[in-house]
Amino acid sequence: MSVRAILLLLLLLAPGAATCGPPLPRYMTDISQPIPEQLKIPDAPKTARVLAPFHNIQPKMTMVDVVKLCGIPDEHHGSGIFIFIYHLRDGSVVAIGTSDLKHLMYAQHIDNSGKVASLIPPK
Repeated sequence: MSVRAILLLLLLLAPGAATCGPPLPRYMTDISQPIPEQLKIPDAPKTARVLAPFHNIQPKMTMVDVVKLCGIPDEHHGSGIFIFIYHLRDGSVVAIGTSDLKHLMYAQHIDNSGKVASLIPPK
């Protein structure tokens, strides 16, 4: 599944998402943007390529906490929010959304069939 398809799926699953309306947001068609400097932590672990580390994400974590746990994301998309993508060895992806790098909006695993599972425990 392509990153664009995954981002479209995330947009459609987002709370309050419209089923029809204006054209896709710019981030749906843009190429990946640079990873923000504050996430380029020198002693971050290698980027996770399996799902296990992502199961330790907690609702109150910041994106810096996620990087310290799972490594630096592979991609950054978004316009108005940050959407970070991690590519896993099995071809699935983890997408993490945050509006300000300090509060996670979602962390989701998207498997190869397009099935989406939340990685953040309910509050």
